[in-house]
Amino acid sequence: MNKKTAALAVLLLAALFTAGRLYWSSQAKKNIIAKILVVVSNVSEIPGRGVETGLWASELLEPLRMYRHAGLGFEIASPTGGSFTCDQKSYDTSFVSEVTSHYLTPVIEKYRKSMEVSLPLSSLNPDDYDALYIAGGCGSLWDLANDKTLPGIISDFHGKGKPVAAISQAAVCLCNVLDAKGLLLFRGYRVTGFSDREASLIDMADFPLSVEKKLKSCGFSYQAASPWDPNVVSDRKLITGQNPASVTQLMRILIQELIPPDENGVLYDDCLPDF
Repeated sequence: MNKKTAALAVLLLAALFTAGRLYWSSQAKKNIIAKILVVVSNVSEIPGRGVETGLWASELLEPLRMYRHAGLGFEIASPTGGSFTCDQKSYDTSFVSEVTSHYLTPVIEKYRKSMEVSLPLSSLNPDDYDALYIAGGCGSLWDLANDKTLPGIISDFHGKGKPVAAISQAAVCLCNVLDAKGLLLFRGYRVTGFSDREASLIDMADFPLSVEKKLKSCGFSYQAASPWDPNVVSDRKLITGQNPASVTQLMRILIQELIPPDENGVLYDDCLPDF
């Protein structure tokens, strides 16, 4: 990916965040159905290697697009707040989604904002939100996987019956969540996450952990599909996706938890509206 495309990608994320906050603010006195907390990694470089990393673009862009289409509010948060970075590989034409490709340039041209847009996790009140979504990407293995604040936020959401969703590498964050007795909160739950077979197909030799092995060691019932195939597992309002290809299906399930069926009993479904 060239520098121009990378810069456009950064601005797109800022635009979506700004649009979401403006939408929420302008609709605050109206009947907004729900507001979603989106958590992302701040890590932009693999420690000790000097290799760029970050969150996976479609695991943020596609959910934000779907939230706006569904009329939901959202805010983005990260361990330290401020800037966050998308892994440049997530814009490679071998991986990029049709949504990212179609909407990248026009949205960037409309909104030119800085990337200093995420809120620090420590500043949040979980009661301000109706659902939690944790975006993946390799960066999450260094900060989200070890963050001290995130487990309490996850526990708060789950304890109040609010849906919690995580995708790809971010599923490992669930391993640190404890109940009131200090036991693993989600032990025995069915989940998925980035598989060892998928990790073997990309350069993850120096990564700090295996998502699949970590989830299994924490007592989860781990379920994987073939590499890069969509796979979403939902168990007691804990919704997990295996890889970037799973994000649209995961978001449909999450949004259907928040939006009741219409008068004909039809559940929310997605289309591709303009921003």
